[in-house]
Amino acid sequence: MNPKTVVILVAVLGVAVLAYLLTQRGESVPNPNSPEQTSDRRDTDPPLLAEDVLGNTLRSITFDSGVHGTLLNLERIEGGWWVTKPSRFKANPAVIDELLTQLGGLTGRPAAGGPAGLVPDSPGLFLSHGLDVTQLFFNSRLGAGRAAVTVIQGSLTTDYNATDMLQDVFDELDIDRFYAKSFDPPLMPEVGRIDIDTPDGSSTLVQDGGSWWIEHESGLERALETGLPGYPGVQDLFELFQAELIEKQSDNPASGMASYGLNAPLISARFTPVRKDPGQAYEVHIGTAADPDDQARYVSNGSVGQAMYPVFTMATEVALAFGQDATVFRDPRITDLSPTLIETIDTKPPPKESIPLREQIIFMDSDSGPTLLDESKKRQPVSIRAYEDMLLGITTPQAIAYIPYSETQYIKLRVVVIRSKLGLDTQSFGVFRDPQSSPSQPTMLIRRGLEPILLRVSEESVAPLLDPSTLLTEDGR
Repeated sequence: MNPKTVVILVAVLGVAVLAYLLTQRGESVPNPNSPEQTSDRRDTDPPLLAEDVLGNTLRSITFDSGVHGTLLNLERIEGGWWVTKPSRFKANPAVIDELLTQLGGLTGRPAAGGPAGLVPDSPGLFLSHGLDVTQLFFNSRLGAGRAAVTVIQGSLTTDYNATDMLQDVFDELDIDRFYAKSFDPPLMPEVGRIDIDTPDGSSTLVQDGGSWWIEHESGLERALETGLPGYPGVQDLFELFQAELIEKQSDNPASGMASYGLNAPLISARFTPVRKDPGQAYEVHIGTAADPDDQARYVSNGSVGQAMYPVFTMATEVALAFGQDATVFRDPRITDLSPTLIETIDTKPPPKESIPLREQIIFMDSDSGPTLLDESKKRQPVSIRAYEDMLLGITTPQAIAYIPYSETQYIKLRVVVIRSKLGLDTQSFGVFRDPQSSPSQPTMLIRRGLEPILLRVSEESVAPLLDPSTLLTEDGR
């Protein structure tokens, strides 16, 4: 064959092979910014947001619809996240963490051609660090899991070909998820007054001198701070705030409170801080039943005078517990001092002009045990068992009933002063004859300090204080 012909055939074959390869791979040159190409390398794209943008200095997160303005605003207040729009309420930290994780996974690369400008009223997400705000806007999805995202930081505007995670966040935005599952509880030590209003009337608990009291027109009656078996304490009222809220009903029911029974709440509880600033008081309102079987009630809470606050449903049993009368929290004990802290118990008859003052003091010495000092100034050993039974009678729940005190109606038999070790506390109470006492159930009345209420107790629980000599034994056992 002619050598020239061979060369021509080889050249033709080469062209044919090249054409075949181009047909298999595609005839166009790949575009690195096309959605098809960028979707193959999305996992290697750098993050759009630096770590510090989503760090501890982040102060607020705002979802803006573009057309209708702010959809949701979240603010970090005193270290915790709060929903501040559409209505103020503590935020669910788990949902906030989920959002920050999603934003941390947003990746992309600058789009070719530089900033193209935003479509009017583009939805956006604003991340604020005070004066520094990072703004993210999106215009459209590009397909294949990609989207056009514009990031504005200060005077710098950059268009990105990014993952469409930001669009997913907006499309799947459920504002209710960002609300916490329970009320934000007021702190018990910071509350100085609790006013409870129910259909049966009003009652008040106050904190004074580090202790809780039930307020009466004629004075204060000691309340039980920490509950005892069968006896609720004020702490139990605060623990109601931990109950899980069932479902959020409305962000701003100001124009429709009647539909929830909250225009005239069945129960209202106001928690005023110790500093007695009414404007800072915290309120809880209980409305009507949310279902035919009254398994849930409409409830709302917030600061006094707050213009917008959400309505939730809460289990009826828990909701109605906010309306317990303050007297539910009465302290049924004669003294709340711990038996191990009691050092002396001084018992004496009430002062009378014609009768010289006689007193008997019971001492508890950690080495020698209990002793009694009588009017002869001689110490005698006290039965340990009798002493322990006496302490049990005055430090455990004993109240059978509560009676309003009248200075002229009851006869005082004894005055008892209890001092604690190291002078930490001193308490006194009077023992009165009970006109309602009966042979089958002998009782006495106790007045703690200057309280306006008497405790009716069994005579047996205070008998040793009427006659401390009954505590004496020859061997002290």
